[in-house]
Amino acid sequence: MTRVIFLVVLSLLSFQLLGQRRTVTQLPHNPETRKLLANSMQYLEPDFAPGYVTLKDGSVVSALMNYNILFDEMHFVTAVEGSSLEEIRAFSNFDQLDFISIGKRIFVHKGRQGFMEVLVDGDYGLLKTTRLEIKTDTRSRDGYGYLPESAAVTRLGYTDFHSNDFLNSPDREKILEANTVLTENYYSLNEGNLRIINTRAAITRLVPRNQRAELNNFMNSLGGNIIANEENLAAVFRYLNPNQ
Repeated sequence: MTRVIFLVVLSLLSFQLLGQRRTVTQLPHNPETRKLLANSMQYLEPDFAPGYVTLKDGSVVSALMNYNILFDEMHFVTAVEGSSLEEIRAFSNFDQLDFISIGKRIFVHKGRQGFMEVLVDGDYGLLKTTRLEIKTDTRSRDGYGYLPESAAVTRLGYTDFHSNDFLNSPDREKILEANTVLTENYYSLNEGNLRIINTRAAITRLVPRNQRAELNNFMNSLGGNIIANEENLAAVFRYLNPNQ
């Protein structure tokens, strides 16, 4: 899926304190349009919300923001001076970034892992990645152009912003038949090292051997699956950070 076909956009205020920012597209200044975008499956939140970018030098920039799970980008909107347009931009100053907050969510950027949400902070941090992959369906259809019911795919709505007259374009809302794969992975961050947490054993290996029995007893007390239950997983990491 190219960026021209499946547009990913966002809104923010002015990011004049940030030197590098890549413009994604322009759109009419319209809060309802932003909400339409946010609900087009490609964003983590259902609408763009006030957020704060905290830089390593202590500078704080406020803006309307949302996290794009399709392209792993933090988007913001800034007004185009002297016009009724807004520019949708992607944050790119990763070397200057400390963290980004949107509502109750906190994000950091970790190189190849991209943006990661901080669920638990401390000596044993718990981080999460959320990604969306879209695969256009290429399977054979019958003589009428339909797929068998057993091979049905998701029908996805998206918005085409490349019309010269966006607001009056009759076909601005498009439909794409595709498969989507949403993945959520959890990682520990300890002494600067990221480790994927996909088994209970991966958690116990975080602590010295003489502490593992006690840790296992605590996990047993939670009941249910630890890895597949984000609330339980966060409880374990809070247990590992008693002084936080």
